[in-house]
Amino acid sequence: MASNEFPLIFIIEDDTLFLKMIEEHLKLNDFKNTKSFTSGKDCIEELYYNPDIVIMDYHLDDIDGIELLRKIKKHNTHTYVIMLTISDEIEIALMALQNGAYDYIHKDEISFRLLKSLIEKILDDHKKGIFSKTNEDMTGFKRFLKT
Repeated sequence: MASNEFPLIFIIEDDTLFLKMIEEHLKLNDFKNTKSFTSGKDCIEELYYNPDIVIMDYHLDDIDGIELLRKIKKHNTHTYVIMLTISDEIEIALMALQNGAYDYIHKDEISFRLLKSLIEKILDDHKKGIFSKTNEDMTGFKRFLKT
């Protein structure tokens, strides 16, 4: 993880309004070191920055979400990837988690609270020396099944 106080967070969302909402939510919660993209291909070109956390939509105009997830993890297996998407297909959630996503959040009225909690958990685990890049207990998938 980067040595600065706030981790480098990439946000990939093709809905520019929702992208701005995510950016503002993160800034309000003191996560100010962010870089935003409206396409997966633009993100791929910037992976040399080695983001600590990536928040990404599954449904992107230019690349399949699972394909992008694989490219991010291939570039740096230590990057935490959180899928934040409107898709409620269990198969997609499971596929994302199986391909290295840390968690999968369904876009709804509590998604921003969950996002903040996940980032805080990642940072807390990192401080404790826990460097797992997958949410091994699959809490995201279990939470997803309850909806």
